[in-house]
Parts: sequence; C-alpha cells; structure tokens
Amino acid sequence: MNRTTPLLTGFVLALSLHACAPRQDVPFEELVSNPERYHGRRACTEGIHATGFEVNALAASLRREGEAVYLTEPAIWLEGAEIRSSADCFDSGALPTARFCRATVCGLFESGGYYGHLGGYAYQLRAGDG
Repeated sequence: MNRTTPLLTGFVLALSLHACAPRQDVPFEELVSNPERYHGRRACTEGIHATGFEVNALAASLRREGEAVYLTEPAIWLEGAEIRSSADCFDSGALPTARFCRATVCGLFESGGYYGHLGGYAYQLRAGDG
C-alpha cells in the first residue's frame, strides 16, 4: 500500500465533511429572536423573499400601504444565500418594483452588524460554511 493513500483518503474525507457542513432548520421568528444562539452557524429558514431594486431580503410576512408592498420588520439580508425553494411569487405594482416569493433559504447566519443596502439590516444569511 502506498504511504500517501491514508493521507489522501483522510484529506478527501475532510473535504467532503466540510462541504456538508451541518445546517439547522430554524423557524424565522426563533432566528431573529435569539440571534446570538445562531450567529456563525449554518441555518435554513422560511419566509417571504423580496428581490428588486436595492433589496434582497427575507421576512416573516408582508405589509401593504396602498399599492406598495413591503417586508415586515425584522428582515434578514441575503448575500449569496442558497434559495432552496421558491413558490407563490408575485410582482408588486408600485415603484420601485419588487418580486415577492414564499421561500426556504439557507446560509451562514450573522448578526450584530449592519448588513445589506445602506447597512439597514441587523441580520444576514450569506454564502459560506463559516
């Protein structure tokens, strides 16, 4: 047996374990109510995903003001997070337009900073394993 075989096997195993970093399914309200518990950990959560001009965020629900549609607060900025599923989409009728979809989103959860457009978000789900 080649001396490098166990070393190579261990390296491949470590890479595959890192690629499958553990994630946790967390209800949206739990995630934003206890951000210190989940900071720096991979999490998946469900909510309403908004994309459009200066927005790429997830919230628990929507609010309407006339023709305009907005995410409720708090919202989580999405920075390259994985959109696992997306359904029941619609476009807002007011300017600036945005698209809203019920979605399941996974990523590395971060809190305690200023994320997203103009630093307007206290939380972020981003690409990466941590």
